[in-house]
Amino acid sequence: MGQRSQIYIRIKDEDGNTTLFAKYFQWNFGERMISRARYGIEYIKRNMEYINQDTVQQRINKIFDINFDMQDVALSTDILQEVRNDFWWDRSSVNDYIFSGQDNNDGKLFIDCDQTSNEIKFCFTDYDLKILTPNKYMKWDIGEEWKSNKFYDEPDLNKEWQEIIPICESNIEYINRNAKMMNELELEQYINEDYSKQIGDSKFKEFLQEFIEKGMLHNDFRYFHIERTDENNSWKFYGQNPEDLYMKYDSSANRLTVEPSFDKEYYEGIIQEVCNYYCLKYEKNLKEFTSLEESFGKETEIKSLEIGEKNDAEIDYDYE
Repeated sequence: MGQRSQIYIRIKDEDGNTTLFAKYFQWNFGERMISRARYGIEYIKRNMEYINQDTVQQRINKIFDINFDMQDVALSTDILQEVRNDFWWDRSSVNDYIFSGQDNNDGKLFIDCDQTSNEIKFCFTDYDLKILTPNKYMKWDIGEEWKSNKFYDEPDLNKEWQEIIPICESNIEYINRNAKMMNELELEQYINEDYSKQIGDSKFKEFLQEFIEKGMLHNDFRYFHIERTDENNSWKFYGQNPEDLYMKYDSSANRLTVEPSFDKEYYEGIIQEVCNYYCLKYEKNLKEFTSLEESFGKETEIKSLEIGEKNDAEIDYDYE
């Protein structure tokens, strides 16, 4: 059901950080896609100096759900969330799923904004990722004669379409004037870039949230503190005493390390369960603990590898 399409927005801030939004629409096509491109580009252009802020990035993401011309909202699905839920264990398939694994009837829109160069690039494509200009996209998706004054045979429908044509033409003019078309090489680099760090960090935030929720069951862990650092793209988190480093997570290696100060007997089951579920490598600090292999053996490694192939109901967690 529906006119299925995708919109991708990539944001590169002045610090070199890349954020991708991948949106799946059940009902988005033709002039609606053009309208979303126009107003999305307009919002990005007005807020380019602030696009390194999380709140602005989230607004950019949401703005593409709105059709300002029709005063309508089409809620999209977050493709990256599907990756986190279903495909994180198989990273080799992540990009294919994001950019080619979705049902598509009405093409795709790619937006690329760079805070350093203050430049916005775009392209429309058909479902085979052939680049199209806005006008060629309308011809491909709606019809060669989409500007005709007799496009529809039914009078009322044709009258309504005649009101849409000048709005769409104005939106196309705005897009072409305020953003630059991507070429084939730029699109290829866009869809082949490694987005695993962004997805991995987001995944770990979920892990932390679940860990904290479980940890909150124990009163002595209610002052749990998390800190993002620049050291190996890591997260560090502490207990009640800010000087007591309990664990740290290295996102570049997707590895969680537990420090000797952590009460392993009390919390180890929680950590191991969640790490296995999210396919995180789990290592104990060798100053005190044995290695993962010595502690849990091959069975745990196999569980971690196979976890992505099972549904939650099929997973038998045997940790205390």
